[in-house]
Amino acid sequence: AKKVAAQIALCGPLAVEAVKRSAYASDGLTEKEALAQELEIGQPIFKTNDAKEGPRAFVEKRAPKFTRS
Repeated sequence: AKKVAAQIALCGPLAVEAVKRSAYASDGLTEKEALAQELEIGQPIFKTNDAKEGPRAFVEKRAPKFTRS
């Protein structure tokens, strides 16, 4: 569990929070409803600076510097 938690901690915090929020929000929904909920929660994350920083850091072979923006 600690290994998994350490890997998650390296990810963008906005994305991690959105995944967690989506998991809780989709509980009890049909698959179609859950996917719609996931898109509603997750889509705005793609427009953040952090969403651009992750791939940029990967290409530049460095650790990402997430700013929660």
